[in-house]
Formats: sequence, structure tokens, C-alpha cells
Amino acid sequence: MSRNLVVAFDCASDATSAAVLRCSRDASGFVVAGSARDEAGARHGGGVLLPLVAKLLQGAGADQENIAALVVGTGPGTFTGVRIAVSTGRALALALGRPVFGVSTLDVLAAQALLSTGAASWTGPESAGRVVLTSVVDARRRQVFAADYVLEPEGWTCNTVRAVDPEGVVSTIGAMHPGARVALVGAEALVMKGDGQSGALIMPQVLDAAHLVLGQEQLAGGRELMETLARACAGPCGQRIPCGGDSGRDRDGMSRAGEPGSPELVNPIYVRPPDADTHITKMRDPWGGR
Repeated sequence: MSRNLVVAFDCASDATSAAVLRCSRDASGFVVAGSARDEAGARHGGGVLLPLVAKLLQGAGADQENIAALVVGTGPGTFTGVRIAVSTGRALALALGRPVFGVSTLDVLAAQALLSTGAASWTGPESAGRVVLTSVVDARRRQVFAADYVLEPEGWTCNTVRAVDPEGVVSTIGAMHPGARVALVGAEALVMKGDGQSGALIMPQVLDAAHLVLGQEQLAGGRELMETLARACAGPCGQRIPCGGDSGRDRDGMSRAGEPGSPELVNPIYVRPPDADTHITKMRDPWGGR
């Protein structure tokens, strides 16, 4: 039985998104075998995600035995959605004996923008240091999570992720990168206040989980992920978690703790403390911070 599928999903935005990608015969790339979204949102993601993945596998004429690897969105975004995606990815990896990898939700939006809007043309030598691609996703509490990607020799590189007021996103970029051309990509129906005066190129996106894989090679570190996924798909069907060298696997073929593809390396990106932690702190010390 062929094991050449990558299952990808993200629950950090206002919808649950999943995709199944098929590796080419020569392991040179991936094509989308199926992609779907459920607008029920992250609050219902726990009961939506697995049926969505099962439906996509069925539509691709495949089942769980055809899965070679998993890629999950690690946020930031809705705390509940991020936890659902990460915990589900870890559980499936352990149950199926497959490698699992985490990709930032902001990286997904950046890769999607680079592929779908023609922004890849910015990657010429003359663009280096003068273009900033900023991904934003709703952070609740009247904030957004934002990440700035600057063109470097190794690809589009993100150095910081921050939680900011929507009105301050573009002005913050201007202070950090004076004179740079700004392209802003926002997940879902996110509206940035004051955009009309910002001079930024606004690119609203409907997050597509396929871009947990597609386009990642344009980001710093993404090429290594793509190569690892291709190796996983090219491995023999009897080989479990076929990523990295043999020294990184135990006698059963499972990745050893800490090796690429092992579940414990897939961790949520929160940026700020979860809401529950904030409420607990206030209950313990209601006068704190006043």
C-alpha cells in the first residue's frame, strides 16, 4: 500500500481547516488531494476536525494507512483552537506511528500570500531589506497577533511575534523597518483600522491548511521541512516515522524523544498567557496590578 499522503490541519483562526496532500512519484513536490473548511470555528473544532480529515481521506480514495506524515498549525490564534490542533496532531502521530511537524499559523498565512497574490515576485535581489510581509491573526481582547517577515538570503525570515492593537500594526512596522514597503496579510475577515491611511498593501486571506506545506520552502527553515516530508513519503510502507537518519529511531522505527518528527517537539505558540491563566491570577490576587 502506498504511503504518500501528508495530512495538514489548523484550528487557530475562526474556522477549522484541513487538507490532504499527495507527494509526487519522484518526491519532488506536493499536490492538493483535498482541502476543506468547517466554519463552525475553533470552539467546535474538537468534534469537527477528525470527521473533516476522514472525509478528505475518503475523497482522496485513501485511509489512515496511506498517511506518511502530519503537519499541524501551532498558532498563535484562538487558544482553544491551537490546543485542539496540537493535541490532535500529537495523538494521531502516536497512534499511527507517523512523524508530526508544527508550523506557525502566521507562517501559513505568509506562505499563502507569497503563492496566491504574486508576492513571490518580490523575492528579487533588489527587494532585500525593503519589503516587509506581515501576517496577522485575530488575538481576541481587541488585539491581533502579528509577525513580520523580511527577505533574507535564506528566505523570508520572521524574528518576532507580537500581540498588538490593530491600529498600531502598520505604525509599529514603520518604526521597526523605516522606509520598507509593507504588505499586510490578515486571516479571515479581520479588518485593520486605519488601513486607508497606512499605505500598506492589504491582502485578506481565507486560511487554507494546504499552505502548512505548500509555499513553506519560501520561508527560512521551510525547505528543510519540505525535504523531510518528501523523505517520509518516499520511505517503505513498513517503516514507521521515516524522517531523519536511522540513529534517530528506536528498534520499532519510532522517532526517539527530541528527534525531528517526534510529537513532543510540536508545541503551541501562545505569545501571551492563556485567558484562563489570567482569570486564575485575578481570582488569587484580585488587587494585583492595580
